[in-house]
Amino acid sequence: MTLLIADKLPVITGDKLICDSLSLELEPGDRIGIIGPNGCGKTSVLHTLAGFRKISSGTLTILGSNISKLSRKVIATKLGILQQNLNINFNPTVLEFCAQGRFAHQSNFKFAATAIQEFLPVLELVELDNHIQQKLMSLSGGELKRLQIAQLLIQNPSIYLLDEPTNHLDLRWQSKLLNYFLELSLYGAGFIIAIHDLNLLMRYCNKTVMLLPNEVIQGNTTEVLTSENLSRLYGHRLSLKLQPIWYPEI
Repeated sequence: MTLLIADKLPVITGDKLICDSLSLELEPGDRIGIIGPNGCGKTSVLHTLAGFRKISSGTLTILGSNISKLSRKVIATKLGILQQNLNINFNPTVLEFCAQGRFAHQSNFKFAATAIQEFLPVLELVELDNHIQQKLMSLSGGELKRLQIAQLLIQNPSIYLLDEPTNHLDLRWQSKLLNYFLELSLYGAGFIIAIHDLNLLMRYCNKTVMLLPNEVIQGNTTEVLTSENLSRLYGHRLSLKLQPIWYPEI
């Protein structure tokens, strides 16, 4: 089953129209990259696909259901989003923050000590298993990003919307975590990622959505990422090499 279908969706941020008719499909195993300069609307596209914005026209379907007919709790069992920035209005522990990722899957959510065993493999993956009682506000920027990713993995959706997931991460963590999402896609999940690093885009995304002023170009990454398109996108003459500069292990 197709994971997500956007059919002629307008994408608007404030009073700015990003595009008037966004259409795309996310199939199991797809990794779609969204690229464009700062302020072009990448985050707005992800928020629209997450159902955060009222749909005035067109349709948005996730796993066969019209998103407008689903509750936010049901949506959260199917679709998860990694926000670019984490706004902290309280100061939970690492473990308490991770526990929020399971809320949508439980009819009567109650935090229990047994959750430690349930979450420990994911916390080990992001190397925060020795920090379970540490408060969020004492974590570094990279640790916070890894914790956000851990919460998303604990949520365990089929559709992942990732807004600049490599921010604050060094090369090792960029490689490790994107490899993990790639592995999830091999088992039928799909992700849509807003990203600036073209090397990572070429390495991990089989499809690309390019946000140009008044135009959206999309298709297979090898077809979309041309010197001509990139020069138009960034307003600077660019020459595309055939291979990424560096190769994370897969």
